[in-house]
Amino acid sequence: MREPQETLRPDEVLGPEGSMLPATRVWVTEALLLLPNLIKLVGRLLVDRRVPTLAKAFLLVTVGYVLSPLDIFPDIIPFLGQLDDLLFICLALHYLLRSVGPSVVLEHWDGSDNLLETITTVVDIGAGLVPRPIKRVLERLIV
Repeated sequence: MREPQETLRPDEVLGPEGSMLPATRVWVTEALLLLPNLIKLVGRLLVDRRVPTLAKAFLLVTVGYVLSPLDIFPDIIPFLGQLDDLLFICLALHYLLRSVGPSVVLEHWDGSDNLLETITTVVDIGAGLVPRPIKRVLERLIV
């Protein structure tokens, strides 16, 4: 059984003058750099010859789907309208990252290893939430 997580106290995050403690500053900086590092990683993987063409194509089609006004669940439906976009992005990133293996991904990653592990875990969880029938159809097309 997992230990319950402790809540951070203000004195654990902020120093005496109200400035962030060094460990917190590092975490906040890494979190803010997440999106630029993820965009660079995806861009680098898209031009890498070791990444299968179908994984790249699926990601590009997914980006087109997200930008398109046509959705399975229209964006005007609260929560569901954004959820389908998010799940497809997770699924596309899952296939892209898993298609080459960790060594190639690490070669292109600029951030910390812990942050990359967090990203892959979140992407895998999101991909796992895609309904199985949709996954089967997509896997037949991609794999």
